[in-house]
Amino acid sequence: MKLYHQFQKNIKLLIKQPYIGVKTNLKDIRSLVIGEFLIFYQITEDKIIIHTVWDCRQNPDDLKIK
Repeated sequence: MKLYHQFQKNIKLLIKQPYIGVKTNLKDIRSLVIGEFLIFYQITEDKIIIHTVWDCRQNPDDLKIK
């Protein structure tokens, strides 16, 4: 449950401050670090789209963001 609460807390912060994440090399995609995880998201005019949650302990070659 601890990880779940970390995600909840950071997603609420992301809603209030959508530009806190780091720009990536993908157009319009930002990432937010939460412990050993990255949330890849996109900001649109009226919403924030979370594309994937990535465990950084995985092989980075397997990362695919749609």
